[in-house]
Parts: sequence; structure tokens; C-alpha cells
Amino acid sequence: MDVTEKIVAFCRNPNEYFLPLEIIDKNTHQEKECYFKNGFLKFPITSALIGLAVVKEVEHGNMAAMMTAYMDAVGFFSKDTGKLYLKDSVRYMEEFWDDQENIPGARLRYEPLPQKEMEKDLAEAVTKELEARVPKPAIDVLKDDISIAKADYFSCRDREADIQPVDIRDMMLFLMLTNNENVELYLAQPDKWLDMAKARLLERDGTVLYTIYEKRLKIHTILEAIKNTPHQWNRAKRLAETVADKTTVTVTTIDGETFRVKASGLAMSNCGQYDDLCILPKYREELLKRHHTEVYWFHIEEIKKVEYNGKVIFE
Repeated sequence: MDVTEKIVAFCRNPNEYFLPLEIIDKNTHQEKECYFKNGFLKFPITSALIGLAVVKEVEHGNMAAMMTAYMDAVGFFSKDTGKLYLKDSVRYMEEFWDDQENIPGARLRYEPLPQKEMEKDLAEAVTKELEARVPKPAIDVLKDDISIAKADYFSCRDREADIQPVDIRDMMLFLMLTNNENVELYLAQPDKWLDMAKARLLERDGTVLYTIYEKRLKIHTILEAIKNTPHQWNRAKRLAETVADKTTVTVTTIDGETFRVKASGLAMSNCGQYDDLCILPKYREELLKRHHTEVYWFHIEEIKKVEYNGKVIFE
């Protein structure tokens, strides 16, 4: 019987309450002597979930008399699935170190705690529901106001429209959709839990989720539609890519101004709007004086061409 089977059998046995854990020597494959040996103390969470906490064997032995034992809850056993669900921190316990992988039966087999999977499944289910409810917007990127997508475009990020687990995590906690009884239901009947959780979440927070999805869908639609168009955002992206490996370049604007700039000042992070801090000092002073201003801005729409070593590399 390997270590996982021992723990499962311990969880199933109603007459056992504490399971000492062995530390196996990876060279001799024999148990090491250890005074402060760890063990699993089990406790009921629900009728189908048996909790496991790590306790020092010597502390457990005196628990009734002293009540000074330190317990670290690390997971549980599900009677419905017959599996262990544990924190990944158990891998750092000497009893289950990864370097024991070559010792037959020494590796612990377990599933991660189900909260993340519950959030993921519910987020996907809510997304599918909203896909059917929210119409895709009709957008002309060359005529309509698309500023809502500017930050995402220039950060090279397209989150699409999907509801993400992080969007609903607090909502789920408020509705107690990941409490003990719901974890038990999710493991035993995942479809039943999902239908219930989706209905409760949309009943309470449907308007908020609709708004989030609608906004993201609009942004995603814009980012898809803007590809392969002559939009100025695409020019700004092409400019940033063109000068990425350059140090300084010469910019000529449509109103006839010519000045040298640090190429880094034309990066995507500037969103097609560039200030005078990227302009080399000599040219910057002349521009500020000529335009009677303390700050000089130029935009991608105003750039006629960019040269490097006398050759036009962008226009």
C-alpha cells in the first residue's frame, strides 16, 4: 500500500483519528528516525468531506491534556470521488518532497483544492449565457469613436469578452457558492452545482456582469475590426516596431518641423502621443521657443516621415 492509499484508507476508517507520516530515506528507502514526526489529524467538514490537518505526533499525543498543538489544515478527502484534495504546500513537507519520486509508493497523488476550478467552470458558463444575450456591436473603426479600446490596443492586450474567474470571485464568496456544502455538491454533482450557481449569480449580479461583458465585447470587436486598416493606431504601432532597434531618429511633421528624437520616445506605450521629453535638447529648446510654449506635443497623425541615417524608414 503506497502513501496515498494509506491516507485514503485512514480517511475512510471511522475508528482512526491520527495517521503518523513516514520520512523515507531516498538512499536506503527505509524510514528515518524523527522525534518531531508529522501526522494527519482528520476532522469532519461535511458528511462527505473529511478534513486533514498536519500536526506534530508528539503534540497530538498530549492534545487532550494540554491543548497546545499547532494544526495546519491542508485539504480534505471526498467520499464521493474517493480522491484527496490538498494545498500544493504539502509538496514542501519532507514526507512528500519531489526528490522522493524514484522511491516506489512515496509520491503523494492528489487533486488541487477545487475553488479555482469552480470559479473557472462558472465563469465559462456565465460567458456562454451572456454570449446569447448580448448582441455584437456594429462598428466602423474609421468613423466611430473607438477610444474605449485605446488602452487595450496600445498595451497589445486582447482579453476578448469572456467573464474571468477574478470577475466573479467576490460575488461567489458573497453568495457562499464555494462554502463546504457547495464544494461537496460540486464534487458529487458538478452539473447540478453549475446550474444552481449560474442562476443565483445572474439573479443577483446579472446587470453588472452584462455591463462587463458588453464593454469587453465592444473592445474586442474594435481590436478585431481595426486590423489591416489605415487607422492611425496602426501607424503608431508600425512606427514603434520600425524604430525599436534604433537609438535616435529624425522626425518631420506635416507642418514642416524637423527634429531628432530618442527612438524609445516613440514606443507603443505613448499611445501615438509624444511629448518633447523625447526630443534631443538642442531641438527641444528651439521648438519651445519658436512655439512660445513650455511643452511641445506631437501626434502620430502629424508625423509625415521618420528618417534614420538619412534614409526614410517610415512615412
